[in-house]
Amino acid sequence: MKVLLNEEQAGIVEQDWHLDFELKQAIPREANPLWSEKIETAIKTDHHPDPSVEQKAREAFDKQLLLIRQGVAPRDAEEKLFPDDPQSDFDKQVRHRLWQLQVRSMHTVR
Repeated sequence: MKVLLNEEQAGIVEQDWHLDFELKQAIPREANPLWSEKIETAIKTDHHPDPSVEQKAREAFDKQLLLIRQGVAPRDAEEKLFPDDPQSDFDKQVRHRLWQLQVRSMHTVR
């Protein structure tokens, strides 16, 4: 979303961002232990046991990266790839594996 601001408004927004940054630096957020475990599992998972799920998820991941490189927001790119909620168990597994691949890619960037 784009918003047009005048100089005064831009200054206020910048102050808010700066304050938010300072607060987060002073008190870093801790991940929920359940999410920490899910993230660690995603990072450690090299591949899905079902080769067809792995292949479909990797294809979706490649397409998503291409869309992002073209300027599409990550969430919008995923919605373009999967416009509907997953109905089948296979689709749910593919989306979960795609999430794992996304987490793994972010972890390797650090």
